[in-house]
Amino acid sequence: MQSKSVIESVSGVLSSVNGLNVLFDPPADGPRSGTCVPISDSSLHPSLHGLIASEAPDGLFTHQQQAIESVLAGNHTIAATRTSSGKSLIFSLPAMDAICRDANATSMFLYPQKALANDQYAKLSAAISRVPELAELQSGKPHFVSRYDGSTAQDSKSQIRDQVQLLITNPDMLHIAILQHHQTHWARFFANLKLIAIDECHEYRGIFGTNVSYILRRLRQICKFHGSNPRFIATSATVADPQAHLHELAGCDFNLIGADQDGSKQGRRKFYMLGGSEHYLEFGRKLAVSLVASGLRVLAFCPSRVSAERMLAKMRKSTGELEDYVVVYRSGLKSTEREAIESQLRDGSKKLVFSTSALELGIDIGGLDVVLCMGLPNSMMSMWQRAGRVARTALNCDILGPTIQTIQEIRDEGKLSRPEFYCSDPHGEVSIRNTGESNYELVCDNEKVGDIGSFHLLREAPRGALYRHNGMVYRVMDVIQGKKIVRL
Repeated sequence: MQSKSVIESVSGVLSSVNGLNVLFDPPADGPRSGTCVPISDSSLHPSLHGLIASEAPDGLFTHQQQAIESVLAGNHTIAATRTSSGKSLIFSLPAMDAICRDANATSMFLYPQKALANDQYAKLSAAISRVPELAELQSGKPHFVSRYDGSTAQDSKSQIRDQVQLLITNPDMLHIAILQHHQTHWARFFANLKLIAIDECHEYRGIFGTNVSYILRRLRQICKFHGSNPRFIATSATVADPQAHLHELAGCDFNLIGADQDGSKQGRRKFYMLGGSEHYLEFGRKLAVSLVASGLRVLAFCPSRVSAERMLAKMRKSTGELEDYVVVYRSGLKSTEREAIESQLRDGSKKLVFSTSALELGIDIGGLDVVLCMGLPNSMMSMWQRAGRVARTALNCDILGPTIQTIQEIRDEGKLSRPEFYCSDPHGEVSIRNTGESNYELVCDNEKVGDIGSFHLLREAPRGALYRHNGMVYRVMDVIQGKKIVRL
């Protein structure tokens, strides 16, 4: 007897829930068979053909082939195709190709979130081990592929700087630690830099995007100083005007491989808009539990960190103990907690995750069946990103622009005396993601529980407040501003 499809299983659960109203029920989308290009048509180095054959026996999808050929031809390239369309190969294969042609070549992979970086690190390391020519290079350099972020052990950083050729990092680390020391610690890396990948490029908007645009211009100028001219490769599934966005972000022109060139294979997807007689969070929690009980794996997006934690607390209260298949994923967790949860999602030991937007981006978290949004996302971009978690088969002034030139002129006239222009490390005091937010450590009995930014501190953890974490409730005893500690 043929087992039910995911869509049939979901429909069965919805029909059994009391008080549920189906407000929107469009036809299912897909499936769609992919359109592929034979490996023999690729300009990639022959050493990579075996890897491609194992990853894509029918050849690369048409959009992958076109984007890679654009990069190999020397063009800055943006691939703006659907979620789960294999965009990571578009920058990982050219990076490996560069090393096959030049054993000293380096590449940089920029990710807006640590979860994405962790995911790519595992995939890239596995791919390298399957290309004999690259595996041999890696055997002599333990840090050939490396992450370099706030979670990197201090005693490993020197070796990483000496050995790394495929560097996985984020704009924050690029801003605070890498560009600052380009001559003393990173000269080898920048002199050989061939490719810069910008994944999930739609995330770089608003205050964060503006600051990253200046960082990328500084990065280009530093590359020029070291004699390199790397190509940019950007990817996104939900950017409205890709070429205009990337021109503003990186300050150069990009070749577009867009949705009309998308040749990816896609599974079936089905959307529902639902309402219930209870509060939407309580209704959403019960629906998520019912879906898991039917054998489905569910990612439930909550509107805030507090609401995600309340979901966990409600489950503990209703059952007397916490089910071992449920977990909360949000910002503020320790890196070890995040990585453990990501691993549990991949191996299937966790079947229900209540998450904030922290899991909205393109991390491959395995065979999830259902995405449940409690409340409407704040943009169509967020909605499509969430849905995409399932069915996943010159002078300084020339680079930075007229505003910086005006500042330079005012300073030359002696009219500018702001201290940030004269302190030795002004970048260390600037947050690139918001207007001045800084992190506080959450401490209970001298043990670190997590982190919280100043914006969330005001909303969730002022002195005397109840703070929810991992299904537990703490009372905030004190906030020590000078040391940036919240004592629970």
